[in-house]
Amino acid sequence: MVLPSDDIHRAVTIPDNVDDLGKTLEAPIAEGKPRYAMSGVIGEGGMGTVLLAKDRVIGRHIAMKVMQPGQSHRQDLRRRFWREALVQGQLEHPTIVPVYDVSTVADGSPSFTMKRIHGVTLEHVIDRLRAGDAEVAAVHTRHQLLTAFGSVCLAIEFAHARGVLHRDLKPANVMLGDFGEVYVLDWGLAKLAGEAEEAVAATMDEVAGAQTQLGAVMGTPGYIAPERLTSSQTVDARADVYALGAILFEVLALEPLHVASIAGSSLQASTLRGGDARPSSRAPARNVPPELDAICVKATALHPGDRYASCRQLYDSLTRFLEGDRDLERRREMSKEHATRARAVLARGSKDIDPALRSDAIRELGRALALDPANAGAADTLVNLLTAPPEELPEEAGAMAMEQERGLERIRARTGAIGTALWVLTVPFGIWNGVQSWPVLALSVVLFLTAAVALFRASRKPPPDGASSPHLVVLMSLAIVSTFPMFGPLVVLPGLAGVAAFGFSIAPRRPVRFLPLALCLVTMIGPLGLELAGVVPSSYRFEGGMMCIVPQVLALQRLPTYVILIVVNTVVIVMNAYFGLALGGALTVAHKQMHLQAWQLRQLLPHEARVPVAPR
Repeated sequence: MVLPSDDIHRAVTIPDNVDDLGKTLEAPIAEGKPRYAMSGVIGEGGMGTVLLAKDRVIGRHIAMKVMQPGQSHRQDLRRRFWREALVQGQLEHPTIVPVYDVSTVADGSPSFTMKRIHGVTLEHVIDRLRAGDAEVAAVHTRHQLLTAFGSVCLAIEFAHARGVLHRDLKPANVMLGDFGEVYVLDWGLAKLAGEAEEAVAATMDEVAGAQTQLGAVMGTPGYIAPERLTSSQTVDARADVYALGAILFEVLALEPLHVASIAGSSLQASTLRGGDARPSSRAPARNVPPELDAICVKATALHPGDRYASCRQLYDSLTRFLEGDRDLERRREMSKEHATRARAVLARGSKDIDPALRSDAIRELGRALALDPANAGAADTLVNLLTAPPEELPEEAGAMAMEQERGLERIRARTGAIGTALWVLTVPFGIWNGVQSWPVLALSVVLFLTAAVALFRASRKPPPDGASSPHLVVLMSLAIVSTFPMFGPLVVLPGLAGVAAFGFSIAPRRPVRFLPLALCLVTMIGPLGLELAGVVPSSYRFEGGMMCIVPQVLALQRLPTYVILIVVNTVVIVMNAYFGLALGGALTVAHKQMHLQAWQLRQLLPHEARVPVAPR
């Protein structure tokens, strides 16, 4: 049967003849066997005792709340007791314990029966969590407690919709059932909308343990809203919102929001003064998210207008956080799945696995850290992977390295072309000296020009592997050998050979890596050996402690010879310096790029997983 919506939100009413109702119910019980058989005490409060009983008619165990015999003579307390039964009985909600019947016991004390519930109070759970009880912590996780707290918010919102303020919300009045049930207990201080607030006493006797106050301000110190402690403000549903915020704070921080200080500051003074309602500030070790801090602060604001306007708004804010929290848990699970797949790939050996599999592992670890940056296992695996590179470059990385080497080959070839062309500029100074063998000089000029053209073409279109072609080394070596008839194998020629060896040797991918060194040594040692063997005329004559050059191509004269030697040696020095500057600049750029990429990769990792860089 579906009830009309207006019946669901029907306001709770207290009949005008409540006293007559009490008198009727308090009439002597009929003769015979009583309906309820008592079997023990469940709990005791300031105004009543809750007994465990068995309903003989239905055959079920129920809870019976009986007014304390010593208070049953007071009409105001009897009326409050009956009000509790009527209010709780009319609030039909899954989180509010249903009332079955109202009656009196043998001595005439008022009583009512209600559902027997099983579980522990939220107060007990918080106490055990504070004590470090691992078993309780495993059952009552933060997410579970927040979900239960959300049910309490909805129950109080339901009561507010029926025109009832609870006014005594606290962890002791929230019961957590054995099978996920949540109940809001003790509606004895409930107030109906429109009823006047009881007079507020100037002072409040605070009992150890912060028990419910009877006679002054109705409620429990530490959970009573500030406006209820002063007579200047209207009390509405936001007073219960405040109490809920105090409960939420205690769930998160595992300690009450308001604490009486040793210096004598009372709970009432702490409430009126307000304070820092952020659980993360009071209990940093609990790692309370800022979203929950904000909810507590807003719910327990000193002024009612700054709080949530309703328990529904408080519930909605909490639900948004819990939805995000569930999403976080799912992302953590997915992160673990990606990290597990990556470790399965790397289990074959971080240096020997196929580049495609290695790439898959890196992508899996990237996804794991993107889903959960705090995944320490994924971070460690990624660090190990990045610090143990493969023996051979993957194809894509090799292609990038090859392109960089082609850029270096452009620099080498262009520099060699310029230097080789400059050699031809010394020919006019040789003619100025006087030429003794035009064929040899012409051959040298042709060889140098041919080498310059070949190097220039190589600078425009470097080979695919970035290494200078062997024929360029051979051609340059022949050009250098052609200079020995001018000054011999030990003057000028070694400088030119050294520059060529340096320039060609900085190509690590050369098929024959030591070809430039070997050929450049041959350019000097070969002619010198031929001269020492007498195959060709000697370029030097030693007499009177002097070494004299015997030119075979040029007729050496003082000024032209100085000019030629100055130009040649200047070219040698400039070419060496240019090679060094070009190579150093390229290496600097490469190092910067390498360290920049390494830094960027470290930013992908959590701070605690980054490898520290030792200061220099």
